[in-house]
Amino acid sequence: MGLLFRYTILLGTLLQVVSAAHVTQNLWSLYYTIKQTGYCRNTLKGGFATIEGQGPDYVYCGDHLKSEGIVYIQGVNGNLAALGPSCAGDTYRYNDDFDSYCDSSLDNPVNPTTFQPIIQSYNVGVSDFNPYVTSFVTFGNVESKNPGFISFDPRKYGIEPMSIIAVVCNNRMFYGIWGNMNKDDGPPLVGEASGSIAKLCFGSYFDYYYSSNHTDILYIAFTGKDAVVGPHGAKWNATTIREFQDSIEAQGNRLIEKRIKCWSPVYCQLSKVPAH
Repeated sequence: MGLLFRYTILLGTLLQVVSAAHVTQNLWSLYYTIKQTGYCRNTLKGGFATIEGQGPDYVYCGDHLKSEGIVYIQGVNGNLAALGPSCAGDTYRYNDDFDSYCDSSLDNPVNPTTFQPIIQSYNVGVSDFNPYVTSFVTFGNVESKNPGFISFDPRKYGIEPMSIIAVVCNNRMFYGIWGNMNKDDGPPLVGEASGSIAKLCFGSYFDYYYSSNHTDILYIAFTGKDAVVGPHGAKWNATTIREFQDSIEAQGNRLIEKRIKCWSPVYCQLSKVPAH
């Protein structure tokens, strides 16, 4: 099957997605280019799993680090990462969505996010991320002396704490903030985000098994100070997921428009055809 035909098949669905979720043609072209390439050429750090018990085939990839200032997670054979819902942070804060899926989580009651001290330094009236509302991504793996644990610190490659991370999932895109790192209390894993992102991606009644075992999630972290969400860059006291997403969307959109170029001119041209 030719490249043009494959992109034509995808076009009807993706045009609707672009309109609904602000996924640009350039971002979709990057997504499918990464999947079709199938592996990372410039591995920043490898040896990770995205599903516990499966092989360590996942890497932090720098193929587009110099050209676009991004780092992402990639597997082999076209696989991307899973989405393990995280309940780290302040699960006791009220949310108007009336979510309670973290109530019985093993993360409770004392599992602060990695960058909790930064949020507290903002003096914005919250003590940590709220996994029900303030969307965060777990990116990087803490330094550890535990045998077999593999560490990776994205800061060594220009990713700043509290910066925007784009999450492409289930034919949609949302933004999170780099607020947490994978801890050494288990195998070295990648592919985790707050429960609020899992809900955005898979709906109100998202299934933990489903979201944790589908390896088609693309996490894109951006280098530089312009990606950082400071004390005035988000509605930190938001009480709904949508309210928080709306507060960081403009900054995320600017990063996508500025950084991500078209990696498949054929697809980007097709995407400009009006939908009927």
